[in-house]
Amino acid sequence: MMTRMIRAWGRRVGEADTYDLAELVAFQREVDEAIGAAIATARARATPWSWAEIGDALGISRQAAQQRWGRS
Repeated sequence: MMTRMIRAWGRRVGEADTYDLAELVAFQREVDEAIGAAIATARARATPWSWAEIGDALGISRQAAQQRWGRS
C-alpha cells in the first residue's frame, strides 16, 4: 500500500510546485536514514545479520551492502 501512495505522490509532484519536489526528496532522505538505522541495529544484535543476509534481503551483493552501510 505504501508503495502505491509514494508512486502517486511522485506523479502529483510533477503537477505541483518545486516545494513539493523538495518535500519528496526530504522524504527519500528520511527513508535512507531509516534503512541505515535498521541495518546498524541488525548488525549490532547479539547474533548479528551477516552482510550476505543483508545483501540477499536487498537484492544486492554482500560487498555492495557492506560498501554502502559498513563502517569506514
